[in-house]
Amino acid sequence: MPFPMLVPAFFFSSWLLMIFWGMVSPGIEVKTIGYPTAMLVTIGLWLVVFPLSGRGRGKPGMRKKWKKKKEEANKKIDRHAGASVKPAAHTNGK
Repeated sequence: MPFPMLVPAFFFSSWLLMIFWGMVSPGIEVKTIGYPTAMLVTIGLWLVVFPLSGRGRGKPGMRKKWKKKKEEANKKIDRHAGASVKPAAHTNGK
């Protein structure tokens, strides 16, 4: 969802939370919550659920590109490490 759509969605989600909490709270015998508290709960839920949903990973295909770059870097490290471990060949001056 593009950023400009997130702002109204946040306020609407907070309002819905306040309304539904008001409908459920008498049945479970807890106090009702106001709009500022509903906003606080909504932002808390968004901060927890958004990263878990995987929506913050970036463009599609970026994960594959990152994985490919990481594999190439590991191959370079392996080549350098292998070269330093091998003994040097001596020609005895010939």
